[in-house]
Amino acid sequence: MEGRSAPRSVNYDNSLPLAIEGRAHRRQFFTQNGATYGSTTNNIVIMDINADSMLDTQSSYFSLTLNNTSGSNLSLDMGQPFIRRLRISSAGVILEDIQSYNRLVGGVLFPAAVSKSSIISDKSLTGEGYFSSPFDTLSAATGGGGNDDAAVAFIAPDEAAYQVIGDTSAIDEGTNITTRITEALADTNLAIQADYRCAAKTALVGKAIDGCSNTTAMTIATGQSFTYNFNIVSALFNSEVYLPLVLMNAGLRVEIELAPPAEVGIWGGAVGTGYNISDVRYNAHLIDLERSFYERLRMVQQSSGGVLQLSGATYRHYADRVAAGAGNATINVPARVKSIKSIFFLLGNEAASTSSTQYSLSPSQHFNLSEFQFRVGSVNYPPSAVRGTLDGVEGVMGNSNRGEFYSELMKAFGSLGGAKTDSLLSAYNYAQNDGSSGQTESLNASLSSGVPSLVAPCYTPFGMDFETFPREALESGVDTASRSLQTTLALTMAANTPANAVVDTFVLADALFFVNMDGSVSVSV
Repeated sequence: MEGRSAPRSVNYDNSLPLAIEGRAHRRQFFTQNGATYGSTTNNIVIMDINADSMLDTQSSYFSLTLNNTSGSNLSLDMGQPFIRRLRISSAGVILEDIQSYNRLVGGVLFPAAVSKSSIISDKSLTGEGYFSSPFDTLSAATGGGGNDDAAVAFIAPDEAAYQVIGDTSAIDEGTNITTRITEALADTNLAIQADYRCAAKTALVGKAIDGCSNTTAMTIATGQSFTYNFNIVSALFNSEVYLPLVLMNAGLRVEIELAPPAEVGIWGGAVGTGYNISDVRYNAHLIDLERSFYERLRMVQQSSGGVLQLSGATYRHYADRVAAGAGNATINVPARVKSIKSIFFLLGNEAASTSSTQYSLSPSQHFNLSEFQFRVGSVNYPPSAVRGTLDGVEGVMGNSNRGEFYSELMKAFGSLGGAKTDSLLSAYNYAQNDGSSGQTESLNASLSSGVPSLVAPCYTPFGMDFETFPREALESGVDTASRSLQTTLALTMAANTPANAVVDTFVLADALFFVNMDGSVSVSV
């Protein structure tokens, strides 16, 4: 019919183009400086990745085994807690250098950016290794049914209790969340373990619940091991295009600095030798193409001024401190980059950062923050400060108004505007922490008995978007390099900070990588 089109669902004319000649194969790369690495000695893992092929980073992954060599049980923090610093280079040229990497992944990226659907559908993303979480697992030892159900309870705050106990008929959209919880958990006719009920209730409320102290956390007992399979957070190793290793004389070197024992999680007693890392490898998906294709790439290099260009986004870390009793503070962010995409920051209890009885990576506090604003040169971002009311009562909404903080964070991630944000963060668990360390201290005592308690997630990352065109593949962020503009972060507290606070700031910046005709690799950020 003229002027009308059929839906694509009934279009059967789409044919698949024939691919160029090529061969894919898997190859494992191993470390260059030993087989076992300690958390206190020999703590830098070095791996060279070089091949006469193209590297598909999206289909490749790292793996390693973390061994608990202490005399105490260990409850791991979220993300990749064992990586304190990540550095990537080629022939001695530093391409990426992310410090406080474990704080970035555990405190910002894990709760705010990781996909809920992928966590549910793929066990490798939960208790079997991609991201570790102390809330992922309800072990068989406590009668739980495995990672998937526990993950649903944890990451689906709105209706987790009903999903876990298998009763969606009881959901009444006009009923508030507290009533839903009560109704779901009171149904004695449902054959569901108490551990599951506790997990669901805790996830919904956003804090630990009295009487729910026997839920198992992610724990490595003394003398036991845990195998991780993971992708690193990197502009190069998260590339949407194949990395042309075939054109790089020296390939890429990955250096991983291991974190000290106190950072990786909570220990049930004396740390002793802490942990070590073994069996480190990179499982690479390599693609061999026809020589004629590589010749065409060389022609592209020549026509582009002798370079092959790749783009990505990388993080830079800066740390500062706010003294206890301060009502406001100005934080220096000395980033000199051509295009700031976003800036994230976390507030943490300084004492927790060196404590083996508290999580120090994933939990973050708000310390009664009432507003924040960035300033680049003479320009304020945003023009009016981001404001909110965080009442400091753990797990209680009260009269708080955290919507502006939450929305700006979602903007910084490019997640604002959807009916559902694909994130672990929700209105129910965001900023549900008053800055105290009590949440995690209780876990330490229970670890010594071998039955760790569930500790409620409290996420409070903050963020600000700096791009003119945030959803476009353009370099449109704020330039602080050309004119050496100073960047600061102004923090205002509704009440004085109850303890010394560490401010971790992560600047996400556009990065351009150049593969040169001589086989060298360089970067511009």
